[in-house]
Amino acid sequence: MNDDFENTSAFKWLQGNAENYGFILRYKKEKEDITKVDYEPWHWRYVGIENAKKMNELNMCLEEYIYYLKNN
Repeated sequence: MNDDFENTSAFKWLQGNAENYGFILRYKKEKEDITKVDYEPWHWRYVGIENAKKMNELNMCLEEYIYYLKNN
C-alpha cells in the first residue's frame, strides 16, 4: 500500500487534532524499528485523550508508552 494518505487534508487535520479525541498515529515512520511495522499513515488508534496527549508530548509510540507506564 502506498503512503498517499499523508498528503491529504484529512491526514493534516488528524495530525493536529486526533489527540483531542484520544487517537494516535499507530505506526509512525520514525518508529518502525520499535513497532516492527512499516509506516501506515492511515492507521490511527484510540488510546484515550490523556494518553494520546502524553504520548505525543513524549514522542512515543504505543510500545514505548506501555514500557514507560510500567516503569514509572
